[in-house]
Amino acid sequence: MVGINTVKCDNPRLTCRVAGMTSPIRVILDTDLEIDLDSFVVQDALTHPTWILTTSQDETKQQALVQLGVKLLKVKTAVGKLMDIDECLDTLYQAGIISILVEGGSQLLGSLLTSHKIHELICYVGHQLIGGNQALTPIGGEGFSFMDETTKLKLIEYQVFDQDLKLHYIVERKP
Repeated sequence: MVGINTVKCDNPRLTCRVAGMTSPIRVILDTDLEIDLDSFVVQDALTHPTWILTTSQDETKQQALVQLGVKLLKVKTAVGKLMDIDECLDTLYQAGIISILVEGGSQLLGSLLTSHKIHELICYVGHQLIGGNQALTPIGGEGFSFMDETTKLKLIEYQVFDQDLKLHYIVERKP
């Protein structure tokens, strides 16, 4: 699952590149149906399922997406550009999705973290530093005011790949 900004900025394929493995259903949160009809996730939706959660009433754009093989799931609640994450997850659950791999972006991860919907976290640390004053952080949103409000993680596995690092955490729930 990704947000529309990830699709607009990166034009990802969101497919599995491991031989013999099946690609998952690609889920995109797009409040206003801003997705480009020429994006990879739309253009190959007939061979790699693409579902878009939206509040948009744009029937012309909806029809174009459906003709290209995209499945649209309507969500009722949005505040500004953000759909209610609980309603999005419930909509996916009602459609048969019981596990989600969230690839990003920053705003989506922030919404999931704030609503305590993250159960485990796998992150990769590369051997190059990027950033700057205008760079997005990995997790956006409001954040937390106090350290005791933050999400606590327990490291369960790590792997080193050449000069890169994979960290696998589970979320420690408060009693």
